Amino acid sequence: STMWCGYCQISAQKSEEIQKSYSSHNFIWVTVLIEDLYGSEPDQSDIDQWVSTFEIEDSEVLAGNRSIIDPSGENGFPVTAWPTFILIDETMTIKSGLRGWSEQIIIELIENELDS
Repeated sequence: STMWCGYCQISAQKSEEIQKSYSSHNFIWVTVLIEDLYGSEPDQSDIDQWVSTFEIEDSEVLAGNRSIIDPSGENGFPVTAWPTFILIDETMTIKSGLRGWSEQIIIELIENELDS
């Protein structure tokens, strides 16, 4: 996510609800902020602002930067849009993903992975 992205902000508003819904299944929602409001690398104050603004208590919010992105997915995360969601299993294998925000599709992806 980026702090300036409207759909990233919408997803942040839902992150706690989704985290709480699936926490009994060892599900962890992790947000990695790649840019602050001005397109720069986020710092701890940006993380604190994001957590406070969206009342995040149980899901994780981390600072990242563009160095963790590789659209091919070979040497980084396959991020090609904001927000990008990547479901990773307990063996750290990417299982599925979504470019853009759709609460319905995110929930379907989570439930499909939990059922498999």
